[in-house]
Amino acid sequence: MAYGEIMPNFTYKTAITNGLRTDTITDWIDKGRQKGATINANNIATTLRFDYATGNGLNLGASFYYGTGSDRAGGEEKGNQEAKFYLYTFESQFQKGNLWMKGLYSFGNVDGNDTFKYEKPDTNRAKSVYGWYIETAYNIIPHLNPESTKSLTPYIRYERYNLHDEVFEGKISDKTKDRSVFTIGFDFKPHPQVVIKAEYQFRDTNSKLPEGKGSGKDENKIDQFNFGIGFNF
Repeated sequence: MAYGEIMPNFTYKTAITNGLRTDTITDWIDKGRQKGATINANNIATTLRFDYATGNGLNLGASFYYGTGSDRAGGEEKGNQEAKFYLYTFESQFQKGNLWMKGLYSFGNVDGNDTFKYEKPDTNRAKSVYGWYIETAYNIIPHLNPESTKSLTPYIRYERYNLHDEVFEGKISDKTKDRSVFTIGFDFKPHPQVVIKAEYQFRDTNSKLPEGKGSGKDENKIDQFNFGIGFNF
């Protein structure tokens, strides 16, 4: 990785990593990530990121990922699958006093040979995907106790993402992967390095299947409660 400052408050990072493993990919690139001693390094990927701090509480960021991929684990004879992956992300964050606002938009696409597209008849790999969210939060503790180092921050977030926005010719788009989530929650910091977080998510998809788990149902429509504790050290 290399990083630096192009001009005041305008920074960049660039990195070279191993590429993706194509034969483990089902719908999108998450399953193609590699780790451990079986990494396939026949192909490489590059990442470029820019960040700009305006000085008025607004921070902007953008990143670009390009990588090639092939099948088989490291040390094995190379297979016939080949693909190129592109991923673009744009994000912003604004803070003014106790108010926080964030937003992100990301989209990606892949171009592969026929072996990658059609070798597995039961795998409907995505040709393109997208996702975005907006979130706002407000710390109410300063209104109750201006001298306190604690924080209590209710937040709301809406997100929409589609892991099957477009599939290859002859494949079937899975509407259960066209999802939306509306989240209401709060995080409480009794200490600046400790956070207790709870949220409730109203989840939905674009499929016509009824909510539930099991065959013929859509579990991504099931609402969800999340709770967590974090410590920064």
